[in-house]
Amino acid sequence: MDAKRAFCVDEKTTGRIDPGWATKWPLRGQFLCYNWLAGEQGYDIAGTIVRGIAFYKNSYTLVEVPIQSQPWKIKEWHDGMLGTVAAMIRVWREVHETKSRSFVKALNDACTMYNGCSYIRLCDSQKPELWMEPYFERREWNPIHTETTA
Repeated sequence: MDAKRAFCVDEKTTGRIDPGWATKWPLRGQFLCYNWLAGEQGYDIAGTIVRGIAFYKNSYTLVEVPIQSQPWKIKEWHDGMLGTVAAMIRVWREVHETKSRSFVKALNDACTMYNGCSYIRLCDSQKPELWMEPYFERREWNPIHTETTA
């Protein structure tokens, strides 16, 4: 590791650190985002150090994984993120202009991670609009105000 350059650090807690734990992080957009943002703030970032800690009944395990971030990888992440945001804006405009309810579904393990997605009932229905009114409250987040409004 280059002693003249800084690293972002992320702490991960887990129930178990298995042999493949360290291999999950090199392409994690979260860390590429940290590195891009630190670079935007003028820091010379070499990558991210991911620290894992697993707590057990009578012990704990610590693992530290340094991940180098090459400039091309950060640029690729940034370009992809801008493309994703542009697509989100395009869909938002289409929905608001046409009152369409057509969204691209991410049908993968995100549907069941962290106790499941609250929208699973909509994705699993041929007519999701039937479920929207009785089960979902519309709330809009305004970054200028600290509370959400219904």
